[in-house]
Amino acid sequence: MDLAGPLIAAAAATSPALRARYVSQPELHWCRDLWLLSLVAVGGTWLAWRGDLWLAFIALWFLCRWRSPEQGGALIRWAAVGATWALLFHVPQSAWPWLTSAWVGLACLQSMAVAVQGWRATRPPLAGSWRQKGWGPSPAITAMSLALVAPFTPLWAWPVLGLGMALTCSWLAIGAVGVGMVWVYPSSLRWVASGAGLVALAWWASRRWPVSVGGRRLFEWLPRGDSPDSVPSRLIGWAGILVLAWQAPSRWWGRGPDSTELALVEVTSRTTDGHPPIGDACNELVQLTAEYGVLGLLAAGAFVWRVAPHLSLGDPWSAAWVIGAVLSLGHYPLRYPPTGLVWLAVSARIVTT
Repeated sequence: MDLAGPLIAAAAATSPALRARYVSQPELHWCRDLWLLSLVAVGGTWLAWRGDLWLAFIALWFLCRWRSPEQGGALIRWAAVGATWALLFHVPQSAWPWLTSAWVGLACLQSMAVAVQGWRATRPPLAGSWRQKGWGPSPAITAMSLALVAPFTPLWAWPVLGLGMALTCSWLAIGAVGVGMVWVYPSSLRWVASGAGLVALAWWASRRWPVSVGGRRLFEWLPRGDSPDSVPSRLIGWAGILVLAWQAPSRWWGRGPDSTELALVEVTSRTTDGHPPIGDACNELVQLTAEYGVLGLLAAGAFVWRVAPHLSLGDPWSAAWVIGAVLSLGHYPLRYPPTGLVWLAVSARIVTT
């Protein structure tokens, strides 16, 4: 039995009970908020019934912590995520191969755009860096968009995709692709692990015994250089916003939507050991927990529980999902729509197969 019909009928039947004591803007806002929260309650119950507990937990947070219409922006974004998730279930199976072809084609175009921008930037009089961003907001985000489609990329397109990965030079994205390739080809684990170990050893040796080549250390020749500053900075940011989130009264409920930016400003003002990220925690799980508390953590776990049973070794779709999960632990690809929508589509495809 589909629960949606009876729930909608019950909500429609009780809607005349919404009342305002007198005509005024505060009373009308209160009535609209009550209507909105009633819709959230109906939708959350239906989502829980159909197995999408991750969205139901978010709906429950808004029901329990609604304070003012200012939270409407975050609620609308979550409603868009839920609507997109539901619509993706209606994509016909025959269309998914076309989607992956489009993703790979756009990734190759973006790789070529990065190469052209890098070539122009390094020509006099600019003399800049080869590390460019294509049409993305940053080289790191561009690298992650390329990484997500790596499992679907045919052999002939790998030189183009590899060029884009090399020029954007995100260690997180490269590592995530390595994890994804091991997922598709489990027998490659020893080769990927050996390569990662050799790179780590070479980097450590270059820091321990700096040997200059052409006036630069070995890894300084990479498009992004060899500075490890981003790692301690992110760790400081994660620890700081979680400590702030644990303080009363936000201990169990989180500090609320869009609170991470202010938390990072506060963390930055208290530390001299590094410069935490600005605006975003660069870790989806940390940010979700800091903003939505225990319910945010439960939502993340419920989403993994929704998809994980359908993952299978050797499957490129599963590999793409794993790559997205790895990326989300060191950056914010799920909050950037072009990469977040791809990962959501991959998740829907895995669940519906």
